[in-house]
Amino acid sequence: MKKTLFLFLLVLLPSLTFGAGIIKNTEHSYTYLRPHSIQVDVEINNQVSITTVKETYKNKGAVPLFMKYGFPLDINASATEFIWTMNGVALKAVLTGQAPDTTAANPGGSVDYILKEYLGESPFYFSFSDSLPPDSSIIIQLTYIELLKYSAGEIYYTFPLDAKGLEQTTLNKFTVNVNINSERTLENIEAVSHSGIQTNISAHNATASYNTSNLNPDKDFTIKYTVSQKDLGVFLLSTKPQDEDGFFIMLAEPDPKTGQSEILSKNFIFVMDLSGSMSGIKVQQAREAAVYCLTHLNTRDKFNIITFRDVITKYKSGLIDASPGEIQDAINFVNQQYAIKGATTNINDALLSALSQFNDPNAANIIIFLTDGRASVGEQNSDAILHNIGTANTTHTQIYVFGIGSDVERYLLTSLSEQNNGITEYLENEEVNEKISEFFYKIRDPLIQDINITFSPNVVNETYPMNLMDIYVGEQLVLLGRYTTPGDVLLSLSGRRYDEPLDYTYNVNFTAAADTNYFIPKMWAKEKINALLILIDLVGEDSNPGREYIKEIIRLSLKYGITTKYTSFEEPATGIDNEDGLTEDEQGQKTPQGFILHQNYPNPFNPVTTISFSLPENGYVLIKIYDITGRLVKVLIANQLSGGVHQFAWDGSDSNGQPVAAGIYIYQVEFTNMKGETFIRTKKMSLVK
Repeated sequence: MKKTLFLFLLVLLPSLTFGAGIIKNTEHSYTYLRPHSIQVDVEINNQVSITTVKETYKNKGAVPLFMKYGFPLDINASATEFIWTMNGVALKAVLTGQAPDTTAANPGGSVDYILKEYLGESPFYFSFSDSLPPDSSIIIQLTYIELLKYSAGEIYYTFPLDAKGLEQTTLNKFTVNVNINSERTLENIEAVSHSGIQTNISAHNATASYNTSNLNPDKDFTIKYTVSQKDLGVFLLSTKPQDEDGFFIMLAEPDPKTGQSEILSKNFIFVMDLSGSMSGIKVQQAREAAVYCLTHLNTRDKFNIITFRDVITKYKSGLIDASPGEIQDAINFVNQQYAIKGATTNINDALLSALSQFNDPNAANIIIFLTDGRASVGEQNSDAILHNIGTANTTHTQIYVFGIGSDVERYLLTSLSEQNNGITEYLENEEVNEKISEFFYKIRDPLIQDINITFSPNVVNETYPMNLMDIYVGEQLVLLGRYTTPGDVLLSLSGRRYDEPLDYTYNVNFTAAADTNYFIPKMWAKEKINALLILIDLVGEDSNPGREYIKEIIRLSLKYGITTKYTSFEEPATGIDNEDGLTEDEQGQKTPQGFILHQNYPNPFNPVTTISFSLPENGYVLIKIYDITGRLVKVLIANQLSGGVHQFAWDGSDSNGQPVAAGIYIYQVEFTNMKGETFIRTKKMSLVK
């Protein structure tokens, strides 16, 4: 039994801007199809949003349209479901443990930079092997989940609608329905982006709706709602699936109305790279970011500035008060800084110089470290630098690292923050000013330091993030974890302000119900995956621990149904994939555990691709290549193989050694074990020229 074949490719494209979904015509460079109608349904449960967007596209041309689909997911969002309907048939993609294809090319192989720029930092990307016939429509439905950003009681939901640099196409119909449920009392809901949004609010539920025709997609759709605030309130939500540990999410925040006298003063040092590679826009944005930080210091703060290349330069010999006069002088100093072509990078001594400025372990000591390169002078060994910094950091200084561009030492920079109670962000050149300004605004009012959370009785395990950050005025501490036993628990949140110990206790309840807060397991899995990605940065993908972390990410992704950089959506079993007409469950029962056929890599490819698979035991293997019509193109291998992982390359040639035409091809691995049992697995690949 043969059915229509589809190929899905999830592609991650680094970029900066956002917009609604888009279909690329793969046979013509820089030619796109925009949706003519969009319906968005959103469920927000205590800041966790689940968005289902349904877009309709129509091919108004006279020839079939070969398609790639992309959607600009936020970097913090994860796709959970993909469904499409064409010619009256609806199909649902399945999540597989294969890394997504990351190619984004025009015909001929050139990179489609317009598409990359349009789709943003982490787009969802699919490629269809079937074309969309003339005068036909395709309906695409994508569901994704994310934790919404929060600040001082305000929560924003944004749907990416702005067409940005692409030619704007009027939407025939645009509909949004948002339903909000909140444990905290809702105080207000309002439209931010579009007039005519209808809203309704009660104590714990709010709605927003918008329905319009002939809309020009020139801005994102955004609403804002606010919740009441209490002194260091703790809100805990939980769910308990049957026959396994429960899941919870805890949201804690300080009182944003804290007076200036109660806010911690901080000691702040901005460490700025002026090596040769920082020339141009990078150093300009670094200057702007430093000026922003200086102008937003609290009056009780102290500060200094250190610049470095092969030599270290201190603005002042030690920390100085953030008085108006000192701040203006410092701004003048920053604006005179420039990168010197050919100058090297002394990371070790720059950070040691900054750490030597701090002498009070009870103060909020903060370093913001900005660099675009690697250590190239002085101590250059990453482990030695980490040891030196760790030994010198005797004052609980938090190091926040911003790595600019692609040529940075990720192991070193990630480790610097992880080992010194900070965070690391990797930025494109154009993001520096915006991101550091946003970050500095967040940390300008630290309230509680050195946080520790305990539960009594101790029924909690696997909590993330692994390192708890200080709580700042108007911000939240978010903790996700598992629990073994439902019931009432005493939660203790302790920390300090200066040298004054703080201890807060709350009575919380872990539910025994499985039919509530169904979104929490996905959010917990996503947070654990984020923690594993940080560990991979520290040890490297190719190390033994790194490979184990990747396996665990794939397991979590498949179990909880969220996409990652190591997993992707793929077509359901159809056509040659399911010659016997078996259901998905029957296929799983028929195939022995350990017999796995991986997606070829690269895919699409030109001129060579690698086919890899795993065998549970010794046996006879036959690999066949078919074209899209089912015609046998080549027998790649017919041989006895041992159990384990195997790889074979196909150079795009047929059985006569002649190159085949570009298009979709099918590769099939037939495995016969020592008992004479035969099993078949099949996947599709794309040859481009």
